[in-house]
Amino acid sequence: MTDAYRPNVFSAIAACVLIGLAGASAASPAITFGPPASQEIVHVAQIDPTVQIRSVDRLAGAVGSNPLMVAFDVMHLTDGDESRAVSAYLCDGQAIAVWLFGRFDGDHVTLVGEGATVDVAFDAGLAYGIVTLDDGDERLFVAPQAPQGAGLFRADEAIDGADYVGGWIVLADARQTGAVTLDGTIVESPTLDTESLEADGNVGSFYACCCGIVFPCRLECCVLR
Repeated sequence: MTDAYRPNVFSAIAACVLIGLAGASAASPAITFGPPASQEIVHVAQIDPTVQIRSVDRLAGAVGSNPLMVAFDVMHLTDGDESRAVSAYLCDGQAIAVWLFGRFDGDHVTLVGEGATVDVAFDAGLAYGIVTLDDGDERLFVAPQAPQGAGLFRADEAIDGADYVGGWIVLADARQTGAVTLDGTIVESPTLDTESLEADGNVGSFYACCCGIVFPCRLECCVLR
């Protein structure tokens, strides 16, 4: 998909979302998107520890009609009115488990991960955009705010000398997908208990952080909603 075409797609997604939320009200405002905001693709843990977190938005949704899901934790920072950091996770529990990180200003960012690119816009408590897989497959998504107990979860565990990474996405209706990876390869897909934040797998037990945006987890990510 060409860059010139993407703003039209974002506008179409936004229009559909607004119509659905507002009952097709003619008074719904139009949303247009320019080019992606300036971004710095970095691991969020590299953020200056003196920068404070003002608030965190947690969003999660299905991608198309298949098992693929996407979730975002968007951290509003104190080093600028529009300064944000984001971590995202794309997973189907079978073949796709991709983490994406970025820092940006504005409402639109392109996140690049190992195996996928996510063009996403944030507006009115929603994230919506386009997932492009490495094989060129493009899929649209809309991710609303995640209620308590839903959203993005991550676990980093060292077991028998190997560093495993677990990631889970839980939707508002309690559907979930997740995977445990070793060196980027999925080794199993245990279910996350959203009460204990524990997932018992064949290689061991994983204890998830309720906020996927910084590692190790900052407590304020979990309590600022």
